[in-house]
Amino acid sequence: MHVFRIPDGTVRAVAVAHARDLLRQAGARWVKATVPVDAAYRQLQGAVLAEALSLDESYAELVEQGRLLADEFPGRGGALAEVVRGLGVVLDPSATVAEVWASYSAVLTALADTLRLGPGGAGSLITAVDGALELRLGGASLLDALRDLTAAARRDGHRPTAEHLVAERFAFETLARGPGSACTWGTSGFRDHQTYMSVTDPGEGHLDGTVRALANLDGVIVHIEHLERGGHQDRTHVEPYRIPDPRTVAQVRLLVGDDAPVSSYVGRPVFEGPVEPSMLKTSRTVAAACSALFAQGIAECKIAIEGMTARQAVRFMRAVRAGVTRDRFTQVLSAAFNVNTPFFDDRAGGLLDGRMIVDRLEIGLLGIALTRAGGFDKVTWDGTANTYPSRCVLEQLSYAEAVTLVHRAHERGLLTYFSAGFRLHNLAGAVCTGVDGVGVGGAQILRYMDPDTGFHGPFLEENIAGILAERDLAETSILGRAALALSRLDRMWFEGTLTAWDDVHRMDLFAVLSAPERRDLGALQRLLDEVSHVTALPCDTAHPLLSWADRLVAGGHHTLAAGQIRMVAHFQEHLERVAAARACGDLDRLELLLTPESRFAVGARPRVPVTAAVAPLAAAVAPVAGAVAPVAAQLGAMVPAAAGPGADGPGADGPGADRPGALVAVAGGPGGVVPGAVALHGLAA
Repeated sequence: MHVFRIPDGTVRAVAVAHARDLLRQAGARWVKATVPVDAAYRQLQGAVLAEALSLDESYAELVEQGRLLADEFPGRGGALAEVVRGLGVVLDPSATVAEVWASYSAVLTALADTLRLGPGGAGSLITAVDGALELRLGGASLLDALRDLTAAARRDGHRPTAEHLVAERFAFETLARGPGSACTWGTSGFRDHQTYMSVTDPGEGHLDGTVRALANLDGVIVHIEHLERGGHQDRTHVEPYRIPDPRTVAQVRLLVGDDAPVSSYVGRPVFEGPVEPSMLKTSRTVAAACSALFAQGIAECKIAIEGMTARQAVRFMRAVRAGVTRDRFTQVLSAAFNVNTPFFDDRAGGLLDGRMIVDRLEIGLLGIALTRAGGFDKVTWDGTANTYPSRCVLEQLSYAEAVTLVHRAHERGLLTYFSAGFRLHNLAGAVCTGVDGVGVGGAQILRYMDPDTGFHGPFLEENIAGILAERDLAETSILGRAALALSRLDRMWFEGTLTAWDDVHRMDLFAVLSAPERRDLGALQRLLDEVSHVTALPCDTAHPLLSWADRLVAGGHHTLAAGQIRMVAHFQEHLERVAAARACGDLDRLELLLTPESRFAVGARPRVPVTAAVAPLAAAVAPVAGAVAPVAAQLGAMVPAAAGPGADGPGADGPGADRPGALVAVAGGPGGVVPGAVALHGLAA
């Protein structure tokens, strides 16, 4: 008998998702019990496309589902709807796992007769303990144990018990999270190189050259993508980038190992006629392709968001998220927006209320909003057109526009990326925007190409060293250092771990970097000196959610997060919950506690930086800044001293806080697990 430990955050998410499915089953059984098979049956709504939901959204859907069931079956569903509302305890961060399990069990009990659940055995399979549920099952892994349990019940002709169904749901959650990626993108502003070079090839060049030298993988993401498209192809008919050979992806991932993250292009969705009737098939096809690639352990799948309106794009991304199998905290979904392709923004309502976006900067900003709304983790701005080789995307955007895009995306917690047309002389400019990744490959820089046909020749792996040298040199420039500082400050603003005083410096830094004319290098240096205590913070070596928690606990009541609530005692309770979740490695619960939009969080971050409202005040108090600076420096120094992960903290690298998550069964596990037990490290949706 093994003990499988399901952490608090995972229990909450699974309880609500399972309750929704139980109501679906109950509704189906009540229809079958009340409507004769040969009767005239009417179904006014087709299959509903599943979308990824937050815990808050999932609970709201559950309550509405219960209400509709009560309306349709008043004699059966009314009492059930009341029981279902009791699961609102999942939204209370102070609720214990025992309280959540009690409400979860109440739903199962209320439906026991309807679902014809079998009687429980002599001993309980599930026990609520401090911060987790423990499942006691035979089998080396949860999946093996559940498989054996189901097979035994089937052979013996027994109906599943309530605890059996619960164990199934946790096994389903394990399946949904996949194997994960050992090497990831890391966190904006807190990685060894802020701008990774995305060395790109269909795969053979990586196998022949990229993987053969460790120096080729320093600050590199090994990207696999079919680049060749010939010289005279319309991108509306033939996509400029296409999905690579899946077997080659697996081979590259195997040889790269854990020395660098690996990513793959997937492509733009292909719809069978109008978008809406095709949405179900297309989103599931894309999710299936991503799932197969993520199963190889790659860190990212990139999907082009084209051929849809803004509202359709958000729905598509949420549907892909719902269907994909991945470790949400280590494997990234990336949304690519082409700045040369007009985008219809219909978020205000119907078609008559929308407008066509054609300006490149506006398309880029819309891409940020849609990526965040769709729940993807990374936004790509691509500059391909109908010419090949492509013109560099940074020659199509001004430096100020590029900095603005990166800055706004980092404020939303997104990873960022530029692609199309990069040559050696373009790389320094990209580094100085603070972007997380730059696509380099193909005819511009890493392949021979016939100028007449556009077809490619051999891979030029010897050019990788020059690409990385150019990047490393740009990092040492004042613009490179300022871009890195702004990336770090923006990330901390998103986290709520920044101080109000450093937020003033953050906005000043952005103002200088995004100036339409020449940048004031003297002003940049002065600002870099002002935030030196922030830039001196260590890079993340623990999982990004753990490092985020460390920064919040270290900054404490001096952070912007503390300013979102009125009562100091309430924020102190929040800090204690964060510290407890961090101590036991419950990434699911940490995500709920830290994500700004979550009801668990102390308060949603202001969507407009606080300093935008206090800028006049900042100008008024500038004469006394000299007297305040020593105090601010002392307060700021408190953060770097304690912000890094503890010496006994996990050492596994991880990507940004928007990343995917896995339930990984391992021996031992977090503190408090009984000897010989199997721990399930859960990560939330």
